[in-house]
Amino acid sequence: MLDPDDAEAVRVDGRTLSYRALAERVAIHLARLDALGVGAGERVGVFTHASLDVVAALVAQVTHGVVTVPLNPALGARELEHMLSDAAPAAVFVDGARRAELPVSPALAGRLHDMADSDVGSPSPAWAPRAVSNDVALILYTSGTTGAPKGAQLSSANLAANLDALALTWGWTASDTVVHGLPLFHVHGLVLGLLGALRVGGALHHVSRFTRTRSPPRWPRSRPVARCSSRCPPCTTA
Repeated sequence: MLDPDDAEAVRVDGRTLSYRALAERVAIHLARLDALGVGAGERVGVFTHASLDVVAALVAQVTHGVVTVPLNPALGARELEHMLSDAAPAAVFVDGARRAELPVSPALAGRLHDMADSDVGSPSPAWAPRAVSNDVALILYTSGTTGAPKGAQLSSANLAANLDALALTWGWTASDTVVHGLPLFHVHGLVLGLLGALRVGGALHHVSRFTRTRSPPRWPRSRPVARCSSRCPPCTTA
């Protein structure tokens, strides 16, 4: 019988992590935060390029009490300056291979840090998974169509309530795999796709880009969870 820790947790464009491997990368990211002197309750930005390091950083922060500010890698300089000024993160992380794609931003000076696969030591004993609470877990920015983007503060209790209701409605279980294509700065891609799959103990296959010529993804487990639409609960309540 397969050890649950060896079951697939997340796949990003064909690269996979088991639950055990994801936990190891979470620990690496917590050690990165330690090295910068960043602790629980502080705000930390993450540019959400589609990579396993980014996934691990998001999971590490959300589950350990860091207030996470997901950042669209395609932001223009003006929007990025506004968000960094408004959220005032103590640090901002980027997948090192994609750093050159970011706009030049004075607001990033001194707080932009690369993520790397190499180990940086063990996290301090101060890090422990945080229970669901009313403390802010995510600051997600709106699109800014009616003015400057606004930071929507979501607690872990908000996230859990939406995901648990959805799991009940769909009959979503650990035997299911979600295939998702919305970006990780989006509430649907991050909360439903990534955090939802992990909360029920299932798997996420994140596809960074769909094309008409690309063959449809295979379903490695029992069934697709559901056909997603803009009327589903996370879109209408988060």
